[in-house]
Amino acid sequence: MTASSIIEELGFERAIGINSPCSIEGQSSVIEQVKDFGIDSVYFCSDDSNSYPAVFLKKVLTFDSNTLVEIADIQRRIWNYKRVLFLYVYNETEIRIYNCAEKPSPIEVEKSNFETELKKIEIQCATYSDKKELENLKLIFSSVAIDTGIIWTLEEANTVRNKINLQKRVDRYLVDSLFNTAKELQNQGLDIDLIHKIIMRSLFLLYLEDRGATNEKFYSQFKDSAKSYFTILEDVNATYSLYKKLAERFNGSLFTLTSNEVHLNNDQLILIKNCFISGNDGSKQQKLFKNWRLFDFKIIQIELLSEIYENFLAKIDPIKKHQTGTYYTPPSLVELILNDKLPIGKDDVNYNVKVLDPACGSGIFLV
Repeated sequence: MTASSIIEELGFERAIGINSPCSIEGQSSVIEQVKDFGIDSVYFCSDDSNSYPAVFLKKVLTFDSNTLVEIADIQRRIWNYKRVLFLYVYNETEIRIYNCAEKPSPIEVEKSNFETELKKIEIQCATYSDKKELENLKLIFSSVAIDTGIIWTLEEANTVRNKINLQKRVDRYLVDSLFNTAKELQNQGLDIDLIHKIIMRSLFLLYLEDRGATNEKFYSQFKDSAKSYFTILEDVNATYSLYKKLAERFNGSLFTLTSNEVHLNNDQLILIKNCFISGNDGSKQQKLFKNWRLFDFKIIQIELLSEIYENFLAKIDPIKKHQTGTYYTPPSLVELILNDKLPIGKDDVNYNVKVLDPACGSGIFLV
């Protein structure tokens, strides 16, 4: 059996290549979003009204140390993307399936811990010479099994299901990390409203930075040789000079500095920095890795921000959430309404549409 034949055996020959032309609008949009992930193709599931990505596939020559580092980075990108659970990586002798709902495992190149770390996010593997392994793989991970959802009901898939913890997906893990960081700051005597404001400033700034709206030239106004917001957070004066500048630029209360606002100290700002680099699981064993970052807001879908904001607010300050009426609109509901109401895709309709949403909140309908 060869690499191409295993893909046919599993039923993924109709997966769409990253560099292949695609005429279906929803699918081409996904391909554009993930073209820099390092994958080769995308398998889409389809139902009566929708087509959505279900599996990412990549072919490799060997599973050597360099390849494992590459796989770890691909899995981290897919985890930030959130929409796909499985990454299939295969060569001429074996196939390995990785769990993209699991928090990424950072690999320290100098310590050569590749196999150990990657095993943490590996769901299943099979060599082509082992017919029993292959039959089990086809039962649980074929295109038919993915399309029909067998993996969630089949008794033989219990072991696999136990490895898939949706609480570790990017949105939930980010909310938990923000909550744990907020509680640590609250235990140090900081007011919850101030903590909430600083964390949301950081979330907003990192989103701007990762999407290319800020750069080194911008940050160097506040600190010499500053390369990113993380560099700014290492300096209290630079941090609050940045906030003051943004308060002048943006019309809103997020960056406004009141005369009585307490400034966080260096250690507190570093705590926030570390949360956005490595997360915060609430343990005392939290570890930072050099040249490695967990959350990537260039990849995290913009519609997730309102969901993250609401869920974080619900955990850290449920009374305020109730008082302010902060409830996000699920992306699936937005798509349902827009697909029904917008004329795009309908015959003989003028596409010159203007939309007003004066109560837009985080703007998910407009986005």
